[in-house]
Amino acid sequence: MALLKLFAGAGALLRVGAFDIYHVDDFDTKRYVGEPCAKAMLAYIACHEYVRSWYQQFGHNPYSIGDVALTDAICTDTCSGSLRTWFETVSKDCQKELLGDGDFVSTEYVGIMWAHWNETCLKDEKSGKILQRWSAAL
Repeated sequence: MALLKLFAGAGALLRVGAFDIYHVDDFDTKRYVGEPCAKAMLAYIACHEYVRSWYQQFGHNPYSIGDVALTDAICTDTCSGSLRTWFETVSKDCQKELLGDGDFVSTEYVGIMWAHWNETCLKDEKSGKILQRWSAAL
């Protein structure tokens, strides 16, 4: 549990615009997952808070934001990289770990967020403009 508190304390130092998927109180690492997996699961995702709303939206419409400023705040390399890193690190470090209910650690929700990010931030190959931003400006 001390390990979890260490990770939680470090999270408090992160800048605004980051959120976590798993929380310190979600599981007991000594009982269910090892240190590398816990560290990966507790990592913050450096994206605009709006991205968190995609957590359980399976039928996301990538053209539903309708706000140029919000689209620009979401469609950053930092956010894309952060989603990718979380997904890949948890996939690698937790591949054989089980949670308290006996289920494997899931990357499903972040995978959904990452897919929605890619849909929302799709760029026109010729102009390099984000299609979502272009449609929001119409």
